[in-house]
Amino acid sequence: MDLFVAFFGGVAGILAASRSITTNVVPGVAIATALMPPICTAGYGIASGRWEYFYGASYLYLMNCIMISLAATVVCLYLRYPKFSFVNESQKKKVRAGIGIIVLAISIPSAFFYYNLLQENAQNQNIKEYIDKEILSIPGVYLNNYSYLDDGKKAILNVNLSGDYVEPDSLAALRERLLGYNLACDLKIIQPQPIGFKEQRLAALKTDIISELYENSHRTIETKDDEIAVLKSEIKKLVQSQEASNLITKLAKTQYDIEEMAVDILVYSDGEKQDTIPTALVDWKSKLSGSKRKEQEIKLLELLKVQLNSENVRVIEIK
Repeated sequence: MDLFVAFFGGVAGILAASRSITTNVVPGVAIATALMPPICTAGYGIASGRWEYFYGASYLYLMNCIMISLAATVVCLYLRYPKFSFVNESQKKKVRAGIGIIVLAISIPSAFFYYNLLQENAQNQNIKEYIDKEILSIPGVYLNNYSYLDDGKKAILNVNLSGDYVEPDSLAALRERLLGYNLACDLKIIQPQPIGFKEQRLAALKTDIISELYENSHRTIETKDDEIAVLKSEIKKLVQSQEASNLITKLAKTQYDIEEMAVDILVYSDGEKQDTIPTALVDWKSKLSGSKRKEQEIKLLELLKVQLNSENVRVIEIK
């Protein structure tokens, strides 16, 4: 914007100087708007030791001088004032190239600063809109002041509030809505704690702990109940299995010459894998001959396959 102010001030000044009736009013206005403010600011910077003021104002003064000179040159060319005669064409090209380089060198930083200014203004507008719509819309909350700090690593929006206390849950929701306003920063709310705040938070903490203990105890009890139910089921299966084993033993004793017998599920292993096989442990009567014992063993095996509903059954003689 300063470039345009200086350029059009220079245009106005050279047009006024080119009139038949000369006046110093228009050039004086150009000087007052484009040159006096920065040179005065540079002097203030030297006097107060604020060198950032001096450097910025000196750059602005230099930029305005160049743009006023450029405007005067353009207007003179347009009005076809007599041109200066160069010694040769190469020197003419060098002078024009030098003018172009100087104008670009002074204009590019200005464009960069102006872009940053636009970004800063847009950010300030987003911050104000965010505070108005998201924070001040909470009933009973009032704004004291706010500030935006950015050290290059982490940006923080500090908001000083008064009135009703904003709870942590609401703060978390407010932080999430920052992105909706293109604000990549953290939110820090500064607010006075209400009377009895510590006591209220302590009571709430106790309530949370008691609730958590109750939930954990409830889950533990449910787990124990499930374990008891599983154990009861296993015991019931064992009882049923024992009853079935007793019935099979009684049946086998009525049909074959068996002194003692027990039926159970045994685990067999060959060193690499294990297998569970229904097994009958049989003590045959001593009067039974070898051939008869073998014949009855085969029949007993068929009986066990039917009763146990399994093809993989073993009969082991107890000697």
